[in-house]
Amino acid sequence: MARSSLIAFIVATTISASASAHRWQYCLAPSFADSKFYVSTPFPARDPLSDTERAYVRVLSRAGLRYSDVQCPAAEGRRRIADMRRHALNLNRELGMSIVPLPLNEPLQAPSIPTGSLNN
Repeated sequence: MARSSLIAFIVATTISASASAHRWQYCLAPSFADSKFYVSTPFPARDPLSDTERAYVRVLSRAGLRYSDVQCPAAEGRRRIADMRRHALNLNRELGMSIVPLPLNEPLQAPSIPTGSLNN
């Protein structure tokens, strides 16, 4: 009985550890010329890092934004990547950069202008 309890404990621990240790990432792109720091929200890492970075480059390019470089840091677990992102945001604020949320997975949309305001 003790052996089966031990096996059950090991299996349960392994399953819960692997469920909480999924890789997460976010993307960032500083624009030193414009003093802006573009950053996505954290998301589960699914694609190879180079594919994710290329996807963020496309988002920036479609929006016509200038940027210095693109990085998509990854870490084990959502909490860890959130801490890394928070640290990057704080550091860039201290450097005088404006933080600009720019999602990776959502389409960029231009702000809508009410038609009535165009005539005023």
